[in-house]
Order: sequence, then C-alpha cells, then structure tokens
Amino acid sequence: MLTLAFNIQPGKSKPTTITVPDDYSTIQEAINSTQSGDMIFVHTGTYYEHVIIDKSISLIGEDKHNTIIYGNLTGHVINVTANDVKIAGFTIRRSYGIYLGKYSTNNNISCNIINECKIVLDGSSNNIISRNNITNSEYGIILSHASDNIISLNNIENGDNCGIVLREHLSSRNLILQNNITNNGGGIELWDDGGKNTISGNNIMNNTGWGIRLSDSEDNIFYDNKETHHTLLTHIIGTVSHS
Repeated sequence: MLTLAFNIQPGKSKPTTITVPDDYSTIQEAINSTQSGDMIFVHTGTYYEHVIIDKSISLIGEDKHNTIIYGNLTGHVINVTANDVKIAGFTIRRSYGIYLGKYSTNNNISCNIINECKIVLDGSSNNIISRNNITNSEYGIILSHASDNIISLNNIENGDNCGIVLREHLSSRNLILQNNITNNGGGIELWDDGGKNTISGNNIMNNTGWGIRLSDSEDNIFYDNKETHHTLLTHIIGTVSHS
C-alpha cells in the first residue's frame, strides 16, 4: 500500500491596515491585534497612552501636528522591541519619548514632532532617524551601544543639555548628517564612543555651551560642520580625524 503524506502549509495573510479609533479605540489595542507587516493608521486626536511595539509594523499618524501621543511625564511613550518598525506622523509629548531597545534593528523614525522628550537608541542598530523636530528636551537624540545608524536632517532646538549624544564604547560607524541643532546647552557630544563615526554637514548654532565636544573619543571623521557663537571643537580628550 502506498501512503501519500501531504504537508500543507497555511498561506501567509496579506498585510492589512487597521484604523484608530475606528477599528480600535486605543493604539495599543490595535497593535495587539496586528500581524507583522500590517499598518496602523491613527486619526488626529490626543491619545493618553504608553505604547509597546513588539511586531514589525508601520505606525502612521494622520497629521504630525494634531496626532498626539501624550505620556504625562512617565515612562516611554513608545517602546520598540521589534525589528523593521516604522513610526511617522506623530507628536510625542511629555515623557521619556521613543525608546529603541537592545536587539531592535532596521527601524525608521521619521517626520515626527518630539516635544519635552527624546529619542533613545539603547543597543539598537541599523536604524534611520530622520526629519524629526525635537524641542524642549534635556537631550534630543541619545545613542548608547548603538552602531550603524543614520541620524539625519533632524531639527533639535531649545534643549537644556545636548542635541545629539553618542556614548559608550560600542557606538560606532554612525552617520550624523545635516542636522540643525540650535539654542541647546551643547551641540554634539561623543563620549567614550566606539569610533569610526562620521559627523558631517551639521548646523550647530547659538548653543550656550560647546559646538562639538569629544571625550575619550577616537577615529571619527568630521567635515563641513558649521557652528556659530562658540568654538566648534572644545574639551577634546583623545584624537579626532578631519577631512
């Protein structure tokens, strides 16, 4: 007797679009219902939430000026633990901001307004952080143990401390390109980073402290950066390469 065995694999469902608040009243409920590859479209309004994104999805706001996720000064407004996540079109307000954690890679955080909070890459690599407006935060963007990221075309202003910080010895091979950093305590700081970062085409203006500060930083490349009001490179400890 000949026995035939068929291994039938279920077909992968097509990506779908879920709308908030039409399909679900909260962003987190919508995320919980998605599969990887889906998109969540969020209509204008204020959402009092702390969101965890643990799937490879796109989270898109209808209008970045009027689609607001409000953190009420506690926790991360958006905590990304998955890979290949896209976040665009939101105002993120009053908390620790957007957090990309360890093992989260290949994300795109673009075209958002970040107010009274920041973007943190903590062990997260191969991300694009671009065209965000970050205001009134102690720090704008922090990279810690984060490599191979592109940080470009962001506007960071009116901060208490530093616009962009690269710290810890594994933050290397990052591209910091064409950012505008104005009216902060300082511009860009590289502190005990891993080297081989490229800092190019940034406009650093009217900061009360330094333009670019290096501490225990080596083998980085700087060119075509513009700075007003203070010396471009101050408090240098270590070595720096220019081209």
